[in-house]
Amino acid sequence: AAQNDNDYYAILNVAKDATTSQLKNAQSKFQELQKAYEVLKDPDSRVAYDSYGTFWLELKKYKEEYLQSVEMERFIQGGRMYVKEVKVEIEEMFWGKPDITILHPSWVDEVIPGFDGIWVLFFGNPQCGPCKASAPKMSQFATLQKDNPKIKVGTVNMGVHGNHLIYERVSPNSNSIPKIALLLPKQGREGWDYEIFQFNAYDNSYNGQRHFNSQLEKECKRLLDSAIEPLPAELLQVTQIPSAMTPRLV
Repeated sequence: AAQNDNDYYAILNVAKDATTSQLKNAQSKFQELQKAYEVLKDPDSRVAYDSYGTFWLELKKYKEEYLQSVEMERFIQGGRMYVKEVKVEIEEMFWGKPDITILHPSWVDEVIPGFDGIWVLFFGNPQCGPCKASAPKMSQFATLQKDNPKIKVGTVNMGVHGNHLIYERVSPNSNSIPKIALLLPKQGREGWDYEIFQFNAYDNSYNGQRHFNSQLEKECKRLLDSAIEPLPAELLQVTQIPSAMTPRLV
């Protein structure tokens, strides 16, 4: 028989002798369906959810609140000069790339700790030429490593307000970008207790994509292998790399 559109039991997918508890469970599922619909019907929310899963809401807020700035623009009208505020969008080089985790101080402490592999963190500014040149390499590296349970790739946009706080935690004695930092968890430690190593993101000797991938993967493997045994003393020193350029910290 055809389903009656007004059959509330059928709509809630419960029997006619359903208990109050069963009806409440059905209502809860209905609310979840409604919430899912509200998220997926909005194009921006859907992109954020498809790319970042449980952190989709944080990333949606990130786009709305942090990927824009206000600049003062001068203009002349009637022979007089005026100044007005103009909203300017900030580019996010890795937006919509599910293999790369976008980081911000608002949620970085919920993402970084607890992973027992290596975090490969890319620091760059979309206004920086070498950063733009390095970004596609990081994207391909992240895609190649997406099924590797011991490597995660994250990015910190240095053009976004507040992200210098993450940079200072990872590289307090330097301010050059592009920068790639490899975070290796200390044995038996949790949280941000990592050994931090630098990988030169813009070395002319391996500017080619294939060489870049192999060198970065080789360095990650070396650090992971070294973590099996107590780390040698020389590896506990952060290697300084030549400055590519000085970032404009916001």
